[in-house]
Amino acid sequence: MNSRMYTTVSRVWAYDGWGGYVLFEWDTFFNALLASIEDWEVAEANIRAILSEATPRGAVPNYASARGSSSDRAQPPVGAYLTWKVYLRCRDLSLLRWAYPRLKRFHEWWFKTRDGNGDGLLEWGSDPIGADRSRHTLQAAKFESGLDNSPMYDEAEFVEERNTMNLIDVGLNSLYALDALSLAKIARELNLMEDAEKFLREYEEVRERINRVLWCEEEGLYLNRFWDGRFSKRKSPTCFYPLVASIPDRRRAERMVKEHLLNPSEFWGEFVIPSISRDDPAFRDNNYWRGRIWGPMNFLVYEGLKQYGFDEVAYDFALRSVKLFMREWLGETHYHENYNAETGEGDDVPNSDPFYSWGALLALLGVQELFDVEDGGLRFGSLNVREVNELSNYRVGCTSYSVRVGPSVTEARRNGRTFFRANKAVVVRNYKKLPGYVEFDIKGEGTVEATLFEFSPRTPVETSINGRRERMMVDEDGSLTLKLELKRGEALHIAIRRAL
Repeated sequence: MNSRMYTTVSRVWAYDGWGGYVLFEWDTFFNALLASIEDWEVAEANIRAILSEATPRGAVPNYASARGSSSDRAQPPVGAYLTWKVYLRCRDLSLLRWAYPRLKRFHEWWFKTRDGNGDGLLEWGSDPIGADRSRHTLQAAKFESGLDNSPMYDEAEFVEERNTMNLIDVGLNSLYALDALSLAKIARELNLMEDAEKFLREYEEVRERINRVLWCEEEGLYLNRFWDGRFSKRKSPTCFYPLVASIPDRRRAERMVKEHLLNPSEFWGEFVIPSISRDDPAFRDNNYWRGRIWGPMNFLVYEGLKQYGFDEVAYDFALRSVKLFMREWLGETHYHENYNAETGEGDDVPNSDPFYSWGALLALLGVQELFDVEDGGLRFGSLNVREVNELSNYRVGCTSYSVRVGPSVTEARRNGRTFFRANKAVVVRNYKKLPGYVEFDIKGEGTVEATLFEFSPRTPVETSINGRRERMMVDEDGSLTLKLELKRGEALHIAIRRAL
């Protein structure tokens, strides 16, 4: 039996057929992220539990249970990215010190085993080892993708002598690039500068290959590609994963969103995001990864939208995700593993667990739309918000944050004290507070009054707005009000320092 603390994906999965406990690779990393909102001990326990299951070769297995593990295959490489996000919330350096060498070994495992045609890009696969009955088959390679029956792989073949599919995968390579970028950040935080530089170089190399090989100019989208050079025409949310890894330039990113994500014939609709394009014949199957909506896909696509500053689209995407979650939670007090992309139902099929952990990722998007911690600092606020929303007691390190966001207010509090207030809906990014210094980026539309409470009363300060400097005086009540002219889609960079 398992004596470690971790978040089970569901009781049914743990006890039915797995001998009492089971951990799945990317599920467990996502469970760590979910737990980090409320309980850092549980979040870190999940990371330690799944990384402790690594095989002697360094791979983190698809599953590990009381009845064995899948030593022949792994699952999507999201570990470094999600561990970094957990760290940004808990600020526990000991977690990074413990996890980094294990995440590094897992990262290095991929190119040792999954570049079947030697072109510098990855394919899903399975090795001829272990006791799993499906090992070294096309189905095992599909299991490694985490998308067990996705129609993306209907035409793929398993090349036994290479241990991989014959299909270069957009999602896998994007997540691998993101893994390299995240490992560089972790290494830098641990002062391992040579490692950080190595991972940054690798990230740039993989990014270049993805752009050169997997971008289809005709479609305006990144597509999976067969070894013979043909693009696969099957489109899924994984085609948007390059966004979260900062792969495309601005022109390509805008095409992806405008021509495909927001296209109701493909991915947009009342309920988002279907696991295969709505115009794909397999969408009608409404069976698992053949058309249904899944929390991890929504999360990764949303993260990509925020990465590129598509804030209006991100808000609508998050709103649809939260509504999908809440309609079932309020009506039936549960949430599902996956959902019907046309009706929003979770219980219309037998293979959608009604208490599956990562279904809560849909609700997490609502939290992150209001407040999140990014590499450059805090992000809070939302554009196009239609009513006042409040989020309280979001902990970052030793500090508690609360926000109130609405059409005519964006307010943020630190340990109960307001430190920022605007009279409109805005998005603030990269908010950093140092002794005698504040810096942030702000996006919105029209004339906005932004008031800060970060300096002592009657303190002289120097403000810089997109490089334009001005001396000001903090009011007697400790407030400093900036009148800003914001253009839609453009951000202002603001820095304020105590004047000498």
